[in-house]
Amino acid sequence: MTLHGRMSAIDLQHLRYAVAARDQGSLRRAAESLLVQQSTLSRCIRQLEHSIGMTIFERSSGGVRATDAGRDFLHLARSILEQVDSLVTTAHRTGRGEAGRLTIGFYTSLAAGNLRATLVDYARRFPEIELGMIEGSRAPSWHRSARRRNRHRHRDRRNAASAYQVNVALERTPSGCTAGWPSAGRP
Repeated sequence: MTLHGRMSAIDLQHLRYAVAARDQGSLRRAAESLLVQQSTLSRCIRQLEHSIGMTIFERSSGGVRATDAGRDFLHLARSILEQVDSLVTTAHRTGRGEAGRLTIGFYTSLAAGNLRATLVDYARRFPEIELGMIEGSRAPSWHRSARRRNRHRHRDRRNAASAYQVNVALERTPSGCTAGWPSAGRP
């Protein structure tokens, strides 16, 4: 089996089983903690050892003990599992609109009122969302947008608001946004 074939044969669940066996020092206790059959856990760890071409554990009637190479392998396996868990958690939070980046474009003349208070409240409620601001005045942005529209008339039909970038990485609308915002009116 090639190195690439071995790498693609590694199952994250098998890594979880091996890390649990090391933590518990016993296949039986690891199986109980993971709510799987001991035979399933043992078989998966043997498949993992076969796929990487090395012995991870020394087995005895008293339990399992990681080999020297197994300790290094399991240290990296734990790191990989933590990173995968973090990746999934971050993606889930981003998908729910609880993390990511929100860039808001606004006209200085229209920012009077409660925009600052609204954004401070939003940042407090959603600390994992990075807020960005693009500030401009009405006249220059309309002029820039009109030039851009005329230059790319046949390729791109933008309105004056397109001069400002609004990257919405979530499906929530900060309170105080008007109906003109792309995500306004969504839950």
